[in-house]
Amino acid sequence: MNGLRRQLALTTRHDFGLLFWGSLVSKIGDGFTFFALAWFFAERDSPGRLAIVLVAYEIAAIAGGIALTSVMDRVSRRKLAVLDSFIRAAAVASIPLVGLVHDPGLETFVPAMAVLGFWSPAADVAQRAMTVDLVAPDELNAANGLEGFQWEIGWLLGPLLGAVIVGTFGTLQAFWIDAATFAIFGVALMFMSAVVDKLPNRAADASPWNDLVEGFSYVRREPIMLMIIQLTAISNFTIGMVLVALPFLVIDAGGGSNAFGLVTAAGGIGGIIGSLAAGSFHWRWPATRTLSVLVIAAAIPLLAVAAGPPIWLMGALFCVANMIAAPWNVFILTLRQRLAPPQLLGRVLSLTMLVNRAGTPGGYAIGGPLVASIGAAGTLALGAGGNIANAVASLGSKPWLDCPLRLSETDDIDVHVSRSTE
Repeated sequence: MNGLRRQLALTTRHDFGLLFWGSLVSKIGDGFTFFALAWFFAERDSPGRLAIVLVAYEIAAIAGGIALTSVMDRVSRRKLAVLDSFIRAAAVASIPLVGLVHDPGLETFVPAMAVLGFWSPAADVAQRAMTVDLVAPDELNAANGLEGFQWEIGWLLGPLLGAVIVGTFGTLQAFWIDAATFAIFGVALMFMSAVVDKLPNRAADASPWNDLVEGFSYVRREPIMLMIIQLTAISNFTIGMVLVALPFLVIDAGGGSNAFGLVTAAGGIGGIIGSLAAGSFHWRWPATRTLSVLVIAAAIPLLAVAAGPPIWLMGALFCVANMIAAPWNVFILTLRQRLAPPQLLGRVLSLTMLVNRAGTPGGYAIGGPLVASIGAAGTLALGAGGNIANAVASLGSKPWLDCPLRLSETDDIDVHVSRSTE
């Protein structure tokens, strides 16, 4: 309990508290949006159109990651996140605005979700880079656990409240709420102090292009960073497949929108428990081996879901899977923050997220046709099996196994030096 109290105490600090609570409100709004988006197309029996919209979001996120990477270490991350918040508020509001006139189609959803995707790296990278400035190195796990808590609360409250709103007022009403939450986050960021506007020392004459090349060069030559990318990109590929399959899996089991909300929320409960646990306890295993084992362990409950259990058991299994996966998300973020040199932090976080996210649209794109051909259960089983194979492959990498970093340590043990040159 002492570890949990220390973790929650971070939220009472002025700057970190504004960042945390503002982002939490925004992520709950995101839960509304993606629940409403999935159900909008599921109730119209359109897995292909759902996949198109999700692919548009992720491809735009990749483009945004490339465009924004070169400025992550040269402009205020806080101010960039403020701009992002208000742009995305307008984009998501455009969907129900069109809905006031007629039922929105791909011509509405694709550009709105593309704008959301393009700007999403700004807020995510800004939050993670500002976190490094606001907490001590030995507090990063706790802070990242709180970020994981935000994501999971979003998937818990978002679907639950979204199911109520969809059932009472209609699917499109959820998008108005997400637009408001983006604006709230933007206002919270505006009240943070200028301490997070300070940028790391870097070459004064470096061009944005050189900044981009320098970031890519570091990521390319660091074998542990490359393995992080491999693990995360393939994991995101399978997540894309799962997200497309999930509403149809619920329908196949005889459930409706409320059941879909409850199953998704059960995963959120597991994620909350796992995120807080990851930030509250000292983990003494080497970070890299822990990550590989967690990938395998999280895939096992998904294989059980693919066997076609009743909806209540499906929810319980998703809860367990997320309880295991949430610490993985926390640890892999902390590892990236600890490995990256301070002057490259924004670019490394942006580039690794960019490459990692490239897997998700592939999962979305293949998820729709797979659900249509082999069914939702077969799609889920294929994704879980791919994750297991990916984790087993990582255990064959010597630099990965030899990395000495334990995330509860307070010193840097020279982790900023590329191990490929040692």
